Amino acid sequence: MQFLYPQIYAKNIQAVPYQKLLDRNIKTLVFDIDNTLVPFDILHPTEELLVFFDDLQQMGFKICLLSNNNKKRVSLFNEKLNLLAVYKARKPFTKALNKLLNAANTPPSQAAIIGDQIFTDVWCGNKNKMLTILIRPVQNRESFGVFLKRGLERIVVKSFVKKVRNN
Repeated sequence: MQFLYPQIYAKNIQAVPYQKLLDRNIKTLVFDIDNTLVPFDILHPTEELLVFFDDLQQMGFKICLLSNNNKKRVSLFNEKLNLLAVYKARKPFTKALNKLLNAANTPPSQAAIIGDQIFTDVWCGNKNKMLTILIRPVQNRESFGVFLKRGLERIVVKSFVKKVRNN
């Protein structure tokens, strides 16, 4: 089950230790959108998120978006951000992630993927030998397919937390 474990588990995107990521030579942050940055039914980034991303860029990070959602969803969300973004990524497959990292001119060893799902975001990043950061979903309401996966994810998270406590 360890291939599903994130390297970092944080309450939300604000709780991620970004300075430590810089210290580890992480240059690019790849964010999932739905339930990582905003609830899946929020079409545009909040003002708080715009400021947050600006702060991360001021720290020296490149910011990218990687979503399994469709072009319309990702394009609308990215209008004000104007970031490198890939839609229909088909995570946990890594083809779209590699395309994004190539466009950002960043090797996987210098990138982190941040998302709310183990079976898409974390697994995709781990397969690509990236730093993986799991955060709690921003809301509990989700699509039916994601709802079904959450039960399995809870088992993986409990196993991960137990492993961390025993080390």
